Amino acid sequence: MPKQENKGSGTVQMGNVRGQVQNVTHVTHQYFYGPPPQSLPAEQKPTDIVSAVNEEEKLTTEQLAVLALLRPLDPLVKKKVYKWMALQFNTTWVKELPPDQVFRTRRYLEAVHKNERERS
Repeated sequence: MPKQENKGSGTVQMGNVRGQVQNVTHVTHQYFYGPPPQSLPAEQKPTDIVSAVNEEEKLTTEQLAVLALLRPLDPLVKKKVYKWMALQFNTTWVKELPPDQVFRTRRYLEAVHKNERERS
């Protein structure tokens, strides 16, 4: 069997095998970059951000209360809460929950907080 020799470097390599067979390899790398992140003005406070999100998303006060209960939890405990929400409601987004599911989630989080206080 004839020996194939590849010559060249970079993204295009061509080689010949004795006879009429040719082997061509071409690799193209494409990179896509999104727009640069926008920084917040120094005078804007986190409460302003919550207000802006609330205006955009139209979250109810009950949904905001659930988010407030989620915020101080340990990341591992949050992960368990999100898993519970996914099993119960097929979503981990509080904004997608109807009022009855928001109520259940709030009661669940209150029980989680109670259990966390008892462990401490």
